[in-house]
Amino acid sequence: METTAAERRRRLGRWGEAAAAEYLRGLGFVVLASGYRSPRGEVDLVCRDGRWLVFVEVKTRLSRAAGAPEEAVTPAKQRRLAAAARHFLQQHRLHAVPYRFDVVAVDVGLVDGRPGLPRIRHYRSAFTPAG
Repeated sequence: METTAAERRRRLGRWGEAAAAEYLRGLGFVVLASGYRSPRGEVDLVCRDGRWLVFVEVKTRLSRAAGAPEEAVTPAKQRRLAAAARHFLQQHRLHAVPYRFDVVAVDVGLVDGRPGLPRIRHYRSAFTPAG
């Protein structure tokens, strides 16, 4: 069965999120949730980093043809992430917990048609949401 471009993108995104989660665990983060969905949007990873709750957006690219992965975290995307994060905080009654937004960019080269070793860049406190 042939896969569609959308299915390949979803598979690549899931692979990148798994690579980012493994990377963050190596830094001592605790992954609390992955693919958190709310009526207001989705957060790829929700983690604990010491006393901080960290909402992580993961962007994965096979090439730089469309730009660097982190460039895809536009102001509109940041607003959706912030809305989803607020929903998470409300649902879990975590209003007093300090939180931040990190971005993990994953560049992947293909080896025999499969993802090779990722090049990962981690941007702590990548943005502060407006409002």
